[in-house]
This record gives sequence, C-alpha cells and structure tokens, in this order.
Amino acid sequence: MPAGAKVPFLQGPRAHADVGLGASALRRGSYWLAAMAASASSRLFVLYVLLAGYCCGAALMAEIVDYQSWQDLGPYLSPAEFAQWHTVAGARALPVLVLPMIVTTLVAVSLLRCWPAQVPRWGLWVLLGCHALAWTSTLCYQLPLEQQLDQGAYSAALLAELWRTDWLRKLAFLVEMPVVGYLALRFFGAAPAVRHPPASPPLS
Repeated sequence: MPAGAKVPFLQGPRAHADVGLGASALRRGSYWLAAMAASASSRLFVLYVLLAGYCCGAALMAEIVDYQSWQDLGPYLSPAEFAQWHTVAGARALPVLVLPMIVTTLVAVSLLRCWPAQVPRWGLWVLLGCHALAWTSTLCYQLPLEQQLDQGAYSAALLAELWRTDWLRKLAFLVEMPVVGYLALRFFGAAPAVRHPPASPPLS
C-alpha cells in the first residue's frame, strides 16, 4: 500500500463509533478489575456466584442421574453388592460435590460480614434460607437413607423414599440459582455509566 494511503475500515463515523465502544468496554472492565482488587466483598461475591453455579449443576445432575441409575441397577445386584458399589460411589462424590457444597455454604455465611453495597441485601437472606433447606433435607432425610443403602438395606421402597424427600433439596437449588443470577446482574450492572465520545467527522 502506498505511503499515506487511507485504510478504508478505519475511516468514517462507523469506525470512530466502534473505537468508542471498544474504549468504553475497556474502561468498564478496568473499573471492575479495580473494584474487585480493592474490595474483599466483591471478590467473595464473585467466588460465591461461581461456586453456586457449579454446585447447583453438579448436584442436580448427580441426584437425577444417580438416583435413576440406582433404580435401574438395584434389581441386578444383591443388597450386599449394591451396598459395596454405593459406598465406593459416595466416596468418589465427596471431593467433587460434597466438599464444594460445604465451601459454598461457608462463603455464603461469610458474606454476612462483607456483602457488596450495590447488591440488595434481601438476596443474601434468600440464599442462606436455600442453604438451610438443602442441608436440613440432606441431614434429616438423604444422609440417613443413604446410610441404610451402605448397610445393605436396599429396596425399591427405600429408593422411592429417597427420591421423594430429595425434592426439598432440589427446590432449594431451583430457588437459589435464579436469585443468584438476578444478584449477579445487579452486581455487574452497577458500574457507572460510561459516556461515549462524540463521533469525529470523517477524515478527508
């Protein structure tokens, strides 16, 4: 290209508008990076959003797929064989599901002391209520029933009871995630509006 030639896609109002939008996005991103670096509450809230999304997806998949698999597999195994298989499967779920759920609950409790100011605080109480419901269901229903499976007490009626009571825990997740999504939108949408520079006249 000859020296001094003009590049077509860098000319005109459209080019200046695109440059302005790009600069706006960079400024908004810089705002959030600076805010998160300076605010423990922001970092903790973002961590909670990520953990909650992971735990909800993993728990719903595990509960729906695993419980259905147990119903399908149970008739082909003796109660002792099913107990052995269930114990091994439960141990494998501990680091990928149970521990992350415990950490997520601890992070939610920690947010009581450093909740982001731009996010409505009622959301935190809803989230804590969901965690309370999920852990109450787990400790009062799912854990005792699954311990019976580990002890060789497999039966279709026991699995049906496990599936029926687990809807309390599913309800907690199904309420939690829309609230988390709404709070995340409020959090990431709280950055101050960035004014776009006026478009410059076309280069002659």
